[in-house]
Amino acid sequence: MRAWTPWLLMTLWYSSGYATALSPQDFASGMTVVVSREAPVYRVTVPLAVYQGTVREDLGDLRVFNAQGEAVPYSLSHYAPPPRASAEIADRPAVVYASLDAGGTREAADSRAYTFDLGAHVPASRVNLTLPEGNSFDRVEVSSRRTSTDTWHTRTIAEVYRIVTPDGERSNAPAMVNEARDRYWRVRILQGGDLLGTPPRLVVSYVPAEVTFLAQGHGPFVLAYGSVSALPGETDLTQVSANADVVAATVDAAETLGGPSRRVSSPAAFPWMRAVLWGVLILAALLLGWMALRLSKDADA
Repeated sequence: MRAWTPWLLMTLWYSSGYATALSPQDFASGMTVVVSREAPVYRVTVPLAVYQGTVREDLGDLRVFNAQGEAVPYSLSHYAPPPRASAEIADRPAVVYASLDAGGTREAADSRAYTFDLGAHVPASRVNLTLPEGNSFDRVEVSSRRTSTDTWHTRTIAEVYRIVTPDGERSNAPAMVNEARDRYWRVRILQGGDLLGTPPRLVVSYVPAEVTFLAQGHGPFVLAYGSVSALPGETDLTQVSANADVVAATVDAAETLGGPSRRVSSPAAFPWMRAVLWGVLILAALLLGWMALRLSKDADA
């Protein structure tokens, strides 16, 4: 019976699917990491394309691979802005914001409301509205939602203006919001003009996450992203980052790896191999039970 144990464990391990490791081709796209010099640890700012191309809002379908196609240890760090703080307080730390703007579409059922599709799930912590006309003032309600069918959640109510003076234009500061990774946004005018001309543009600001990874194997390294089959695979590199030479790196333009189909769930094919392996396992268990029964009867005889 002991001789059967390793074989049974190996069969169960393969049948559970853990024997298959992810490769770059399991991800839709990738970016080559560009380094200025060799180092044990590199840090890359997550570009907008990753927020546009990942499936998971937590960036869990992101990996770093070396030139041999092997995944290397990595960690993600996210900036956590003070909730509902003023823009002045939030700007005191040395924080670099990135911005993403989108054009609005007037709602058919409400002429004072506009919807916006960011096409990405960036961690927005500041929002602003670019008014199409000078000398404008509006009080607006800003809402967002994760999908196009979810319920709208109010993020802030703010006053926006655009004043033209002899010295140039003056406008309001961005409004702070509790971090939201929603793709769809809505602005409804509560007080002010109807904006019957050109629709406004929504500008969301966010602090990109950073990817820190170990330079295992040979480069160039590839930042891969966009996979329905990938689960979060981070490693805690806190101690490593604190005691190692961490070099900032950049990335090249996005390239196709496995293609857009990696971001889309497909109907699961019947797992013939797993079914066969489980069948063998069950038969082996029955065989062991039969052998134990025979041995028990022989002992009683």
